[in-house]
Amino acid sequence: MADYTGYSAFDGGEELWSTLQSNLDNWINDPENGGNSIKLPTTVERIDIADLEAVLNGEKSVDQLKCNN
Repeated sequence: MADYTGYSAFDGGEELWSTLQSNLDNWINDPENGGNSIKLPTTVERIDIADLEAVLNGEKSVDQLKCNN
């Protein structure tokens, strides 16, 4: 049985997005392309799972959701 401890469903997506940004930055900055770009630091914001469950259970409104960094 697979061990998913510490695994997030977002891990693959975040890695894919980071790789895309790095590859695009490298391509733009390649002397053959003559561009200039800077890859900005990554920021991640997620909804607290307990708050999301409370919204889905009707205990909180969507307006009460907050994101964590």
